[in-house]
Parts: sequence; C-alpha cells; structure tokens
Amino acid sequence: MRISPVKFTMVLISIILFTYTTYRAINLSLTFDEAYTFQTFVHTNIFDILTNNFSAEIANNHIVNTILVKIFYNFFGNTEFVLRLPSLIGHLLYLFFTFIFVEKFVKSKTAKITSFILLNLNIFLLDFFSLARGYALAAGLVASSVYFLIEYLSNRKKRIYLFASLITSWLSVLTNFTLLNYFIALISFLFCLSIFENIRMKQNFFGRVKKILYNSYPIIIITVTTFLSILIPLGRVVKRKLLYYGGDNNFVSDTIGSLVRASLYKFNLSPTHETILTILIF
Repeated sequence: MRISPVKFTMVLISIILFTYTTYRAINLSLTFDEAYTFQTFVHTNIFDILTNNFSAEIANNHIVNTILVKIFYNFFGNTEFVLRLPSLIGHLLYLFFTFIFVEKFVKSKTAKITSFILLNLNIFLLDFFSLARGYALAAGLVASSVYFLIEYLSNRKKRIYLFASLITSWLSVLTNFTLLNYFIALISFLFCLSIFENIRMKQNFFGRVKKILYNSYPIIIITVTTFLSILIPLGRVVKRKLLYYGGDNNFVSDTIGSLVRASLYKFNLSPTHETILTILIF
C-alpha cells in the first residue's frame, strides 16, 4: 500500500518526537515532583490514591497517572523509564489522535503538516511527555476526547463517539483536576446543543424537557459519575487550600501572556515583541 508524502511526513515527525521523549524518559534524572509522587503516593493502596487520602500538603497526586505508575512499578521495578511509562503512553495517544484528526478533518496538504507541527512541537509539552506526572496522559486523553467529539458532530447517529468523548474527558479530569475546565466546557456545549435541537419540536413544554433529557442521558450519566469520582479527592485538595498556583492580575496577562512566556521556554523577548505575540494569540 502506497503512503502519501503528507502521511509519511507526519509519521516521520511522530517517530522522531517519540524517540526523543523516550530517550529523555530513559536518561533524565528524576525531578522533585516525580520523586515526591513516587515516595508519597505510589506505595499506598489504590483506595487512598483514588480518594487523595494523604497527609501531604501538596496537590501532587494525579490519580490515573499515579495508579498506572504504581502498576508499572509493581511489575517492572523503579527505574526512571518505568515510572515514566504512563507519560509515554500519553504521548502515543496524543500523537495518534492528533495525526488522525489532522488527516481526516484538515483538507489542505500544507495545512495538514503545519497543523500537526503546531500541535506537537511545543517544547513544554514535549517536556511533560518525558516526566512521571499526569500532564502527558491528560493531554493524550483530551486529544482523544476532541477527536471523538468531532466524529460525533460529523455523524450524530454514532453515539458511541459521544460516549467515547465524555469518558476520555472524565479520565482526563481524574488524571489532572485542571482539566475540569475542558470537561465543563464540553458538557455545557453538548447540553446546549441538545436543547437547541429539541426546543422547536411540536410538543408541549414537558414533552420537550423529556426529549431533551432522554437525548442528553450520556451527558448526564458521565457528568454525575465525574463529579462523584472527584468529590472526595478534590474536596480534600480544596479544604487544605492547595489550589494556590496561578495568576492574580487579569486574563490577558496571566493566561495569554504566561502562555507566550512559557512556550518560548524562557527565551527573553522585548516587551514589544511579547505584546505582539500576545495580541496574535488572543
């Protein structure tokens, strides 16, 4: 079977990037957060991991990642590479779903390669794919959730894609609580879509509500499941006031501006150039 030059290029980029992150996963020394996760959380039982039942005053337990690290550690030992295997799995997920997303939904050949490069060559993202933390797996799960969402919107009869998008977004939240932002945006969009599609039906008010709830049952089920699963672990994080990281100024400075500064990997820009990049991204 002949492979197109565009596919070949994206596959080649994927192989190079995964080789790079694998090399780093094998050779880099453990960071403080990785070591802390291993020493504090991995050696405890699964129930304590799921419920964040620790005395540690740090929000370092990325639940799904911690459980996978525990499993791999029990089977293969405690080398840096073994502890980082879940993150490499996250990188494979991210590469695979960004590849099929770009291949299926981007039409121009040039845009396919450009989009794939933009999605995969952020330096900080590549850093996380080599570290035993939850960010890499969360990124892979979000990429898969977005892909399944677009598939569902393209063919509304295939509700399996709706379930897949919701389930992977739920797992991303359990991998890193900050992905609640994505999850809430996703369920809000899907629920509004269900309302708009059924609001013009020729039924009375209660008939419409019944139809909306029936069509939204996957959203309701996963939403309830998600919030029940994070109620105790996230509640403990909030109670201990561990959600202290972030900005205090405004959206442009603390979100867009920090994204620019972080993505440049501490490369010093003049205030003018930083402002220009901030405006472009915004």
